[in-house]
Amino acid sequence: MAHTSFSHENHNDDRLLQQPRALRRLGRLLKLLTRHPAVRGNSSLCEPAQQEVRMAQLLFPHDYQDDARLNRIFSDRARLPRFLRGLHERLTGLPDPRQPARATTPLRVLAADIGWLAGFSATAAAGAAIAHADPLSVTGPLAALISAYASLGVVGRLRRLVVGHAHEAAHGVIAAFYRERGVAKARARSLNEWVLDIGTALTLTRNGLDYRRSHGPHHDTDKLGTLRDPDGMDLHSWRLWRGLGIRSLRLELLLTALDPFWHAGMIWARLKSNFATGRRSRRLMALPPLLLVVASAAVLPLPVWLMAIGLPWTVGYNIAALLQVVTEHPYAQSGAANDHAAHAARNWDRVPVDPLPASDLTGFAKARAWTVFTARLLALHIPARLAVLDSSMIAHAWHHMAWPTGHRFFDWWETPRRELEARRAGTLPRAAATRVLFGLGEAIALQAVQFAKAQAAEAATTDAEPGEQDGSGI
Repeated sequence: MAHTSFSHENHNDDRLLQQPRALRRLGRLLKLLTRHPAVRGNSSLCEPAQQEVRMAQLLFPHDYQDDARLNRIFSDRARLPRFLRGLHERLTGLPDPRQPARATTPLRVLAADIGWLAGFSATAAAGAAIAHADPLSVTGPLAALISAYASLGVVGRLRRLVVGHAHEAAHGVIAAFYRERGVAKARARSLNEWVLDIGTALTLTRNGLDYRRSHGPHHDTDKLGTLRDPDGMDLHSWRLWRGLGIRSLRLELLLTALDPFWHAGMIWARLKSNFATGRRSRRLMALPPLLLVVASAAVLPLPVWLMAIGLPWTVGYNIAALLQVVTEHPYAQSGAANDHAAHAARNWDRVPVDPLPASDLTGFAKARAWTVFTARLLALHIPARLAVLDSSMIAHAWHHMAWPTGHRFFDWWETPRRELEARRAGTLPRAAATRVLFGLGEAIALQAVQFAKAQAAEAATTDAEPGEQDGSGI
């Protein structure tokens, strides 16, 4: 909509002059407020804000698959007040591809994530202590809510140590990063293996050797998304695969998350890999984290221990791994993905956000739309971002598509940026562009469709035996 002329407003000011001074001030204040995009939407944006929205809408001009969704996300960001745009970037995990990446290194990123882990754990502990000490006060419920979100943050940092740091080290990316910067081969390799060990030991998940051995086939294009995919084997062992009479994937996920035997199996598999297999030095590295989890239970009040340590390291981690695996790729595939189009069809990005409500809504429709948006943000997208979707998992499709399309990169923590840069530059083969989903909910819904199609089509069974549960979580 064209920018509104001020002549009409000046005419209104003539009438305001006849009113008491307080009312005139109130009228001018309301006029200022209603010009703000948060109140009236794009139709009343001032010209600079309109330009920002238009620029965001043209950020990805090459019409790749779901570029329209990405343009919508960035145009929504431009609609927000400036002080909220940084939060929107953190929530979505999608940086502006026009801006340069921050210079850092894998070890600095690892140190920062361990710091975030400690910070989230301390916040969860403090919130639980306040809520436990005075549950009936005004601060009690608020402290409990903060503790819950912080506990999800602990889960997310633990997951990032595995799906980010250890995962990339299993591919040798840490060594490649340092080799590219002139570090000696032996030193770079040593740093890579140390990151692999520390990421899996702190989280009490499978040791690096087991992880690397089992994860490799996940990148074979003839196995990705099939029952021969290690993640497909996990889904089968968790009874979340086609042919098993799944009535509702959401219900099955809920029942799995509440199943104590499933959690016991996951924890047993993790402990077995930490202390029964692998190198002796790696087994010793897992002892301090285990002692921290166990011994702290005898020192801390039970609610504090549960929120800060007990639940995140055990049940919380398992559930986050479950949600990660079941939404990571479209499964129930058969055959090989022998070209870019087939490979891209087995990958997708998961951005934890909904589009902002339409800017031209008014009255009850506007209030209802923003209420639903806020409720979904607080109950679904923020928890998913905290616990499941670190930035590299938001754009996990690029982890699979970058190398086959000639886009080498080793700063894995910038995975979303590297994908957005390729889309914006137009250097991505058109067939290699993947879908962009709005959060875990859409991924789960599409996954249910995949399983339903496979059941209805009487798909042929594979020649691979179901793998035993190993708690891989990726």
